[in-house]
Amino acid sequence: MNNTVSPLRCAAVIGAGTMGRGIVISLANAGLRVLWLDNNRQMLEAGLQMAEETWAHNVAKGRIDAPEAAARRALVEAVDGYPALADADLVIEAVYENLELKQQIFRELDAVMKPGALLASNTSALDIDAIAAVTSRPEAVLGLHFFSPAHIMKLLEIVRGASTAPAVLQAAVALGTRMGKVAVVAGNCHGFIGNRMLHTYV
Repeated sequence: MNNTVSPLRCAAVIGAGTMGRGIVISLANAGLRVLWLDNNRQMLEAGLQMAEETWAHNVAKGRIDAPEAAARRALVEAVDGYPALADADLVIEAVYENLELKQQIFRELDAVMKPGALLASNTSALDIDAIAAVTSRPEAVLGLHFFSPAHIMKLLEIVRGASTAPAVLQAAVALGTRMGKVAVVAGNCHGFIGNRMLHTYV
């Protein structure tokens, strides 16, 4: 990989559970086009409905106006398969915590994503290097650990893998700022920062 990273205009999210929904809302709120993939179409439809309800609630509270809510909804597009994500500048995997599943997803992404795209996992504790290792571009892989609900919680852990390129890290930090998050860079250790602290506290 060269030192250039695609400007972040279009993001993709894999997973329409609680975390995926909040991440999609956060990205659309920041003005990014969002491609949303989940192999369960019902989950995807429910996620879209939840996003619409969230923006409608914000209109009712006077936080945004109706045209802004409609503009954010128009940025989100449900898609049917990995090839539809090929032109995204960033993809965030947000499925449940299973290393083998995440590795399989990253193999699929490695095969279809364009050069310069960022490949991120929302894992809260799994080894980013083990995920990056199944790709041909570990320098493009990092962790973007949002806290639930992702569209409300401010903290964003940006997890640097052993091979993560500086330009990738910088682009992720800039994205965190764009989304209004408090972005902190973490090393690749079990639990990263937040969950490691919580484990000790508990």
